[in-house]
Amino acid sequence: MNFNNVAIVGAGAIGSFYGAKLQKSGLRVQFQTRSGAAALKKEKMKVNSIWGDFSIKADAHDSTQSMEPADLIIVAVKALENIDYYKLLSPLIKKSSVILLIQNGLNIDEKLQELFPVQKVLGATAFVCLNRFSPENIQHLAYGRLDAGYLIKEDEQLAGEVVQLFKSAGVEIFLSGYIRELRWKKLLWNVPFNVLSVLLMKANTKEMIEDKNILRIAIELMKEVKRIAITDGINVTDNDINSMIEKTKIMVPYQTSMLLDFEGHRPMEVDAILGEPLKVARKSGIDVPRMEVLYAELKFFDTYRR
Repeated sequence: MNFNNVAIVGAGAIGSFYGAKLQKSGLRVQFQTRSGAAALKKEKMKVNSIWGDFSIKADAHDSTQSMEPADLIIVAVKALENIDYYKLLSPLIKKSSVILLIQNGLNIDEKLQELFPVQKVLGATAFVCLNRFSPENIQHLAYGRLDAGYLIKEDEQLAGEVVQLFKSAGVEIFLSGYIRELRWKKLLWNVPFNVLSVLLMKANTKEMIEDKNILRIAIELMKEVKRIAITDGINVTDNDINSMIEKTKIMVPYQTSMLLDFEGHRPMEVDAILGEPLKVARKSGIDVPRMEVLYAELKFFDTYRR
């Protein structure tokens, strides 16, 4: 399939970085960013990256209403409960459009497929350290890997074509299987480190991983995620947990996306990262007391302390 026209919906750190890489490779890319369109109309987007610094002139829009339908629609908005995805994406949709979700959380791919049954929905998880200091200033500090997947086996070839598109743009990306499995494995990291970074007085990854007591709590949270995933039919192992811990140990000191949202007085992805897994646990009768407590605390923070 030809992906000549790409639309980024939600050009925050993730959307801006990967969209800029695709544009640098020669593709036409449109960027939707409600808060950053005005700045990007005046200034180039500058990307300072461990893969090499570069800048682009972004075709920025504050609404998808002013954008053209796209071959590939990359959804990188925060996975918040109140988003009307049908209204947000409909201006970009044509019959042949492929939707790629690069988001945190669980059950988001399935919801998008229900909203757009004609289009193909793929997903990806990102393991990357990015900061967006302003709409025109993106800093890529470490990692950068995307793991792409599909909802149904018949879309594996299409997912492979999207993977090749990103590879051609110099992005580290792998076709890694069913997206639901990838999302559970990403939750192994997001549940402990995103959540604890907010509740532990704005801790960064280095502070959390080097404190033996916090590391123990993080591992226990990972084990709870593993238990829920297994009841959901996903093979999450202790090796997956150990891999996440080792990657975090060598990570640069990093403020998580949830912490940055909290400090910026923005809504946090509480339900996507904690609420959706807990729904699966409750339905299956799985007891995960640590996650239950952290969910209640984080919902309180999200409501009253932003």
